[in-house]
Amino acid sequence: MTQVNKEEKYDRQLRLWANSGQSSLESAKILIIQPTSTTSELLKNLILPGIGHFTIIDYDSKINDVDLSNNFYLGDDDLGKSKIDVLASNLQELNHDVSYSIQKIDPSQGSIEDFINAQNDLYWSQFDLVISNYQLESLITKLNDLKIPIMIINSIGFYGFLRIFKSTFEIYETHPQSLIDLRILSTWDELQNYSDSIDLHSLDIEQHSQIPYLIIQLKAVENWRLNHDNQLPTTSQEKKQFKELIRSWKKDHYQLNFDEAIDNSHKIFNNVKIPSNVKDIFSHIDEYYNDFNKRSVFWILVKALKEFVDLNDGFLPLSGELPDMDSTTENYIKLQNIYLKKAQEDLAKLKDILIKLRLKLGKESLPISDEILKNFAKNSKFLYFSQNSNKLIPLNFNKIFDESHNSLILLSFFIIERFQKDTKKFPTLQNIDELIKISHDFVTSDDDSLHLILHELVRSEGQELNNIASLMGGIGSQEAIKIITKQYIPLDNTLIYDGINSVTERWKLD
Repeated sequence: MTQVNKEEKYDRQLRLWANSGQSSLESAKILIIQPTSTTSELLKNLILPGIGHFTIIDYDSKINDVDLSNNFYLGDDDLGKSKIDVLASNLQELNHDVSYSIQKIDPSQGSIEDFINAQNDLYWSQFDLVISNYQLESLITKLNDLKIPIMIINSIGFYGFLRIFKSTFEIYETHPQSLIDLRILSTWDELQNYSDSIDLHSLDIEQHSQIPYLIIQLKAVENWRLNHDNQLPTTSQEKKQFKELIRSWKKDHYQLNFDEAIDNSHKIFNNVKIPSNVKDIFSHIDEYYNDFNKRSVFWILVKALKEFVDLNDGFLPLSGELPDMDSTTENYIKLQNIYLKKAQEDLAKLKDILIKLRLKLGKESLPISDEILKNFAKNSKFLYFSQNSNKLIPLNFNKIFDESHNSLILLSFFIIERFQKDTKKFPTLQNIDELIKISHDFVTSDDDSLHLILHELVRSEGQELNNIASLMGGIGSQEAIKIITKQYIPLDNTLIYDGINSVTERWKLD
């Protein structure tokens, strides 16, 4: 497929994650372990936007009536055929740009778990994401050591469960609502000189109505500081007076640029040099940058960013983005050029720091393109980092259990999974007391509602409902795309869906 055809085919998603995200998708290799209706829906949602390759591991079984009722991607004509062959082939038909492979497991030769445990690091390293419907501790531990994310996703009856195991999330393209950083309170020479060149009071009404609101705000801040011992408005009353100051400069009631200056005045005083998320990331530099096994492109860039901040009066690189403003084209372009020039200067400084860092690292450095550096600098105010545990039984489960009623659904999935692991079968209503006993391995207290949820799950006999599977597959694929593209803030790290009450809830399990 030519580049033009590809852009036409994937036009809508390119607007979401751009060419860099699409390239990551097209090179991604996904492994599905023992596909279910839910993971089939998830995989469908990855095939359509064009992942590179998927592999399915499953038992070599024939399609039966239960499979037909559970899985949308198996048809009546497929009855009696190889389930793994038909499922993989039918899914791949959705997008012929995607390749696939299958791994059939002969039950007489061993279990899927035996196959998984027999594979070496080289086998697992080929995958960018592993997806399973159950938590296998040995696999989770191995993938965590290899820094390969694994997603556990399942639905039973009206309930859904999703958990992501990934040692760290390191994301700089978080896609905030706005990248705008006007620096009204901390101007630089070129911006200040441009503002000083404009005398608001000498302009006629037409010119006065076309001055960008940014300049109006700059002059209002200067005026306020001049008359308040160089202090800024802090109380709500003072901020109200600041707005009245701007309003008093209007020469006509319908001047939209002054209305914009008033409406956006709260943003002036909410701005901080270094937001808390970036300060937290800076605090982890010693742990991640100095450790070769933990060092990544993200941490090399963060180290360069910290040095930039230290050398530039505590400021992050300017993004160069401007909001829409009521203004003449000439005035807006002048401002835009001032901000772009400053952003380019900051980027050049950051690049110089990065070059020196990489020279120090020598062979231990990692390749970083100019495009990656540019995106990182532009998004530096909105970096995201999170550390995660690979413990199957979270240490904070009792705390979550005490604070949220919906955690009973999460607990119920854990209980049923433990029962299945111990007995190799799905529980029946006769096993409810055994399930309640297992709950004491996770939490110390009892809750009568747990009986009701377990009863509902067991009553389903482990079957998946197509509407719940489809919804969970949609949620799971969205999170998978975030992980693969390293864009947007992912689920951190566990979610349940209650289809009876139509609610979701999420927690960070540690």
